[in-house]
Amino acid sequence: MPYETITVPFSIHEVFQVLEESLAAAFQVKTSQLLGATISQVKPVGRTSVTLHQTVLAVDPGERIQFETLDPFDRSITTYTLEKVEDGTIVRLSEDISSERLTRRWNYFLFDLPFISGFARKRLRRQLNALTHALEAKP
Repeated sequence: MPYETITVPFSIHEVFQVLEESLAAAFQVKTSQLLGATISQVKPVGRTSVTLHQTVLAVDPGERIQFETLDPFDRSITTYTLEKVEDGTIVRLSEDISSERLTRRWNYFLFDLPFISGFARKRLRRQLNALTHALEAKP
């Protein structure tokens, strides 16, 4: 399971609020309706398209936000975990991906190996950097 962490100089409340608001905007619901919210999107894949279904699984104020992404063959659980430290907040972003197809399962297993996982970790790092920019831009 690839993961990445970052320490931001903001309170745990500020970080959680930005995460909650951005996820609520993506799911087109109010923050109070976020838990259990579901959206579906059609994504082009080659010559065909795939429908992705996303559902918010957990909203624990000041602790974590977790959501699930399902497509016809794969299941991905994305988790933002927050931890308060002296100079701000540690944000950990992790993804747990599984598949019904054996070849894709092996592919995900190989990408979890330390010398290959850098690709997945770079993507997670970009997401955490986007969170940092959103926090800095917030008035």
